[in-house]
Amino acid sequence: MYRITDIAGLFAALSDHNFASQSCRLKVNVSDSFFPIQNNSYVIHFDHGYATIQTEGAPHDVELTIGIAELSSLLMGTVNLKSLVRFGLVHISNAWYTNILQKTFATEAKPICMTGF
Repeated sequence: MYRITDIAGLFAALSDHNFASQSCRLKVNVSDSFFPIQNNSYVIHFDHGYATIQTEGAPHDVELTIGIAELSSLLMGTVNLKSLVRFGLVHISNAWYTNILQKTFATEAKPICMTGF
């Protein structure tokens, strides 16, 4: 099980990762009942797939409201965005962006555990 503990730090570490060459300005409203310091909003600009965290109040095209567990699962590739929407676990302010965000966060393979039990 994975859990994001530093959202801004994660996107800084992923600065060389291409998020499917998608472009949009996304505001992510994160709720975290276990680690309240992460109850925050982050504006992430995806420019041809490369993400940068913007300052608070930066312009955005769409808002995604999501819990930290769902965001962690989405970024790890264990669940896709449309499934989270279908189950009512996330809210997208403008449904037109659903396919763009689905592509942005899609992964080729889910994580696997190679640890013997």
